[in-house]
Amino acid sequence: MKIAFLTHRYSEVLNFLCASSWSRNLTIINFSSDGRLERIKDAFNINYIRFASWERLRIDLQQTDLLISYKLNRIIPESIISSSRYGGINIHPSLLPHYPGINPWFEMYYNMELKGGVTIHKLTERPDAGNILIQSPFDIEKGEPLAVAMENAENTAIRLLGEVLNNDLYLQEGSAQTPLPQNPSPSIDYDTLMNFETGRLWHLLRGFPKLIYHLFPELEHSFYEVGEYVEANTGHDSRGIVIRNDGRPFICCKDGYISLYDFSRMPMASDYISAIENGAIVSPQIIGAEFERNIDGCYRYLQGREAIVFPIHINGRKKALRFLKNISTDKIEPYIERLTATAQYLSGNNITHFARFEVLPSAINTPKGHMPAIMMDWDDGESLSEYINHHLGDKEALSRLADEFIRICSTNHCHGIVHGDIHPGNIHIDSNGKIILLDIDHLWIQSSRPVKDYGGNRNYQHPLRKDNKYLLKEADYFSELIIYANIYIALKSPELYSELCTDGNIFTENDYISPESSPVMKRLEENKDFAILHHQIQKACQSTDLREISPLEQIFYPLNIT
Repeated sequence: MKIAFLTHRYSEVLNFLCASSWSRNLTIINFSSDGRLERIKDAFNINYIRFASWERLRIDLQQTDLLISYKLNRIIPESIISSSRYGGINIHPSLLPHYPGINPWFEMYYNMELKGGVTIHKLTERPDAGNILIQSPFDIEKGEPLAVAMENAENTAIRLLGEVLNNDLYLQEGSAQTPLPQNPSPSIDYDTLMNFETGRLWHLLRGFPKLIYHLFPELEHSFYEVGEYVEANTGHDSRGIVIRNDGRPFICCKDGYISLYDFSRMPMASDYISAIENGAIVSPQIIGAEFERNIDGCYRYLQGREAIVFPIHINGRKKALRFLKNISTDKIEPYIERLTATAQYLSGNNITHFARFEVLPSAINTPKGHMPAIMMDWDDGESLSEYINHHLGDKEALSRLADEFIRICSTNHCHGIVHGDIHPGNIHIDSNGKIILLDIDHLWIQSSRPVKDYGGNRNYQHPLRKDNKYLLKEADYFSELIIYANIYIALKSPELYSELCTDGNIFTENDYISPESSPVMKRLEENKDFAILHHQIQKACQSTDLREISPLEQIFYPLNIT
């Protein structure tokens, strides 16, 4: 089948298509003004057309079977859509009919929408209005940086597009969209934004930090990002910048405070990329490393809330090179000291279920000075959710998984190790079936000094966790119970797991807030196989102190199913 991919910029979705079997009959239609996409056609020997006019394109597409539109800043005429044998599909980063338009992200953050998603729908001349073929949701964490939400959307889009192409869903009529009341898209009215409640303003500024300087031009520069916020009656009638005794500014609101981090001396993603391009690597361990590139020739990297990660190759081994991004300058040294001590503790106690990492105190010379890095073994394993889905019905594999998870939790508790954000995305299973815990940002050894509790994935956290200032030794107990529940339900009832599991999660935060009205808890209560599990989760949810929750190894024991 001949596919034409219409876009004006590079994306991981395009990379996925170019690297798949569909690339043999793929044509890229480039609507951008630069030539970055031309590198892709050379790398994969793929047909390529630089857009000139709609009439010219209509002629070029006469032998095309399917159009795919993604990240396109144009309205496609009906004459172009009908020139393709099966018409076309569009990939949109929201759960249509909610949040249509070329860039729904600002409106979603403006409304504090915490349910993101991707929709693939039939192409029509009216944008984002065609029948829906498939869509899938994902959670947006409160205060989640926009880059993280967009990466989740990209990964979801790749998965859905694979389903559409492999299962010929583009041949289906799809479901008509239910029209919603037409509300005007929010404009950037600074007076309106200044009247937001503190939590809502904080969430918007976490997604769009450049708004900070426009709202508060009295700040000395535009390199501030918001940290955390607290709700409080401040006694101030209007929002403004207040300088603390230590000289650091923060936003003072009528109903709370928002901390500000100064990144004027902290490298941004572009600074790291520029330093790599200029050969400014200074750590002996990584001098000469080969940095992976995308098919457009640019360096490949992943971004999270607190780091930017580059895949590299050293002496034939793939590593992940992790640079700090979202941490204020004065916190760098304590961060490096803590992780150095943590790495030494894990190594000295032969604890091997965490991804191995090495701290490089001075790794790269950026325009803002020498910066550290964390080098880790590259992980090619499956996430916990992927592993469970691939082994549903395999009692032996899931039993081993459950037993090893209990063992790992017990080991952590014995050594006073707190992960701080344990959830299925941070648990990978390697090719030998071994569990590896990822994300060491907030890893804490209780013998060291206390660290701030930044919370974690809310679908795996007890509601009381948000009240913690510092990590408790029991901080992981509830998360571990919920993760074990996922494994145990999959082991005992694959059918129930498939029914209840959405995007790798069986439970959501609402199940913990109101367990008595939770449909998931009701289903567990009805099944005698889950009597103990239901009781323990119910009991934990009703706890008024995290220290009342029992560790996993005191509740469940190895299953030893062979």
